[in-house]
Amino acid sequence: MPVNIVSSLGTAFAVLSWIVSTVQALHASKEQMGVLVTSTKQLLATLNTEFSESRLVPEKCVKPLEDLETLLRDIHRFAENEKGSGFLKMLFQKDARAFKIVAFHKRIGGCINAFQISSLLNIQTMLSKNTKAQARDAVALHIYLSSLEKNNTKLLRTLEINQNNTIAMMVSLQKQLNNQSLDREEQKFYTHALQYLTSRSGTSVKVEDWMIACFEVDYGAEIGAGSFGTVYRGTWNRTEVAIKVLRNEAGIKPSLFSLRNEIEIWSTLRHPNVVQFLGANTLDDKPFIVMPYVQHNAKDFLRTRSTFDPLYILRDISLGLGYLHSRKICHGDLKAVSPSSPCLLGTERPR
Repeated sequence: MPVNIVSSLGTAFAVLSWIVSTVQALHASKEQMGVLVTSTKQLLATLNTEFSESRLVPEKCVKPLEDLETLLRDIHRFAENEKGSGFLKMLFQKDARAFKIVAFHKRIGGCINAFQISSLLNIQTMLSKNTKAQARDAVALHIYLSSLEKNNTKLLRTLEINQNNTIAMMVSLQKQLNNQSLDREEQKFYTHALQYLTSRSGTSVKVEDWMIACFEVDYGAEIGAGSFGTVYRGTWNRTEVAIKVLRNEAGIKPSLFSLRNEIEIWSTLRHPNVVQFLGANTLDDKPFIVMPYVQHNAKDFLRTRSTFDPLYILRDISLGLGYLHSRKICHGDLKAVSPSSPCLLGTERPR
């Protein structure tokens, strides 16, 4: 880092130091993350020189500086999330991670253009280096997967297999094997790992279309809570979603029977005013349901749009409830602050 950092870049360099520290602890996509850090360092070093020599003036770069800090914080948050992921999750999300890294480079390119320093930094060169780094990461991953295939003790330790997650892992591995885009080395590893877990557990799994294992989702901030659980903003299949972790106010999770009953009901519903069911996890001790993310609940929506007539919302809710009631389904947890409204949470058929 530069010895003399201009004051306008003080926060940016502080966040960069956090990024560097976090990336050093990562094992997944290490080469690509290294190139991303290098690109970020080059950007900040160049900007520091331009500001130091007064070719750039902070007062004229307020918005670009704000966007730069936002970018750096997003990179740091991304790296922190990666650091907290287990091996299997990191492996499953390899392509999504590579996509995000490229997206960060493109945002760096946007910063280069915003500060008008494209004559000093070339984003295409950065992207080219990232592509080469991705190839090196693939080679390193294949070598590591091969070593795990040859050593089941190491495989057991690396996957962090325990009594609670074995079935979820088996389902996730089977789903990956159904993916036609796997390369040969990954397919070999998934096949070996699944065979080993099947033999070790003495059981086999049946994969259903709606199944989503914990290894396939990323949790974000909590966005709401109800009588039946807590809802988080999250990511699944590269899509922003809402994830409802199912526990009541006493912390008791629903029975497998009641959860499967809810899944059976919800997965059959098709109505524009009923939130779509995307999938669920019943495979471990943290059951959840995945649904589309809706940015505003009814209460927040009306607070930010004071001139909007709430009768339109009541109409849409009534249409959704009318559809549910026509199928003899009770919503059971309807309120204005629900993260998704009207959202079919805790549906029950009357007896």
